[in-house]
Amino acid sequence: MGCGDQAGLGCERFDLDPRFPSPPQVQALSDRVAGASSVVGVGLAATWLLSMSGRLPGIDGVPMLALFPYLGVDAAPYGAYRYGTWWATLWLRLAGSRLLRHMMSAVAITPSPRGLEGIYASRRLSWAHAAAALDRPDFAALALSPQAPITVVLNRASADLLPERAEAILAVLNAHISVAFAQPDVAEICDVVRRWATGSPVGLPGTPAVSGGGEGGDV
Repeated sequence: MGCGDQAGLGCERFDLDPRFPSPPQVQALSDRVAGASSVVGVGLAATWLLSMSGRLPGIDGVPMLALFPYLGVDAAPYGAYRYGTWWATLWLRLAGSRLLRHMMSAVAITPSPRGLEGIYASRRLSWAHAAAALDRPDFAALALSPQAPITVVLNRASADLLPERAEAILAVLNAHISVAFAQPDVAEICDVVRRWATGSPVGLPGTPAVSGGGEGGDV
């Protein structure tokens, strides 16, 4: 995830198909994470981890961290108050075509991708990128996917973030999710991940730590 030696972690990167992971790739990933000390996804990789964690049998009992996941255009924690939109789902389905996917790589998501400020450059995230992470934008479907404990760190830098609303909604939708918040550009973020991976509380000094019971806190 880019921390490397700075965080004191032995990291192993796993690359998936840039469009839609195939069954052999999903099985290979499941085999790879079986018995791993932890699994971390950042940005769109965190979205994929949320979406696929319930379909990876090898991930049972492995600590998971979804760091700044993209939660779709209808993400309630980031201020969306509407139901899932049919046009957003249609755009993601169109990304299955190689020709259209090439065109969509230049078409930015509208509204702006909530929660990814500081992770991706402004207007850089396209519908083709989003289609590589999830097959539908509905926030509720994504939040309901995890079937094992996972820590989800939301982007404190987002002007649209509503922390209390985010904690309440995620707690109601999925008891497996523990919520925390962080700035994506702080130097301490690698140390936060390192301490999380070793099973220590991930709160920075003077801030609440993330608990296993779904209580939120700053990291």
